Amino acid sequence: MELSPSLQQKIRAWRLMRCRGAIIVQKLLKLFGRYRVGDQEPLHLIAVDLAQQGQLLWGFHPFGDHGQAQLAAQADVLVENFRPGVMARFGLDYARLKTTCPNLIYLSISAYGQEGEMSDRPGFDPVLQAESGMMSITGEPDGAPMRHPISIIDTMTALQAVGAVTAALFARTSNGGKGQQIDLALMDVAIAALGNAGGYYLASG
Repeated sequence: MELSPSLQQKIRAWRLMRCRGAIIVQKLLKLFGRYRVGDQEPLHLIAVDLAQQGQLLWGFHPFGDHGQAQLAAQADVLVENFRPGVMARFGLDYARLKTTCPNLIYLSISAYGQEGEMSDRPGFDPVLQAESGMMSITGEPDGAPMRHPISIIDTMTALQAVGAVTAALFARTSNGGKGQQIDLALMDVAIAALGNAGGYYLASG
């Protein structure tokens, strides 16, 4: 029996959604007729989100509304990747949360860091690959600069985030339970990833 592409997509979506947990599956099944793998939600996002459970807060409101503060008070780690200043507008910046959640590990991921003249700029993996010089050492010797085939800076930043959060959680066990903010920038990760190629450039120009 040959299944239609539409039915194949639904079966594949069902299998993937099962990994997300029954609660999420039950909610998504209500919209299953409109759900398409690779259409409304890219397949790579589904793969990354497997087995996760979440709570959707409709809109952002001042601190304390709609459960944001209560969620933060119960959390060990908060991860955000807005431009600096956006979370403050929501009333969920580290300066405010640490007064009520002193044990919170607050991970801020941005393109260029929380401070500096470029901090307010948005950034995406291909842009950082170009600006860091990574594209200049990728591709054919006599060809144009070429981006890495995967989102390599995003991936390496995620790995750095795991290490940083793990270290912060460990530090919390010996400093009286005090949390901290982690400032992780894609540009910093990209420059560090250049390794010896970056060293050659600095040494020789």
